[in-house]
Amino acid sequence: MTSRERILNTIERKPIDRIPADIWYTPEVMNMLKKHFKVQDKDEVYKALNIDKIAWVEADYMGDPDGKRNLWGSELREISFPGGSYTEVSSYPLKSCQDEKVLKSYKWPVLSEFSFENLHKDCEKNNHWVRMLIFISIFENYCM
Repeated sequence: MTSRERILNTIERKPIDRIPADIWYTPEVMNMLKKHFKVQDKDEVYKALNIDKIAWVEADYMGDPDGKRNLWGSELREISFPGGSYTEVSSYPLKSCQDEKVLKSYKWPVLSEFSFENLHKDCEKNNHWVRMLIFISIFENYCM
């Protein structure tokens, strides 16, 4: 059974040969795994770990040219630690919203703020994995 079949069967509640496994990692961890397995490609790491990767594909958000805000308007900051860094939300634009007028005037994401150029390429490149079009942590998205 392929990883793709295993995940799709799980979603459809059909029989599977084993429980699917995914992995989330920082770039630094992936680099260490590549060195450990002596491979160049992350797909080879997934194979070595017997991972059923769910590939995250997305249209590029162009609404904030500085890259300091995400599509929800949340400010982002880079957090450094010994050996790497990651990005996290540092402010929430509707955190203290108490007024319906503020909510109605809020700048929600619009289709014209996305570039779909790379989406097709990403889907093709990851056609052997199950693909998702939005970050899987829906609760995290709503909190942004």
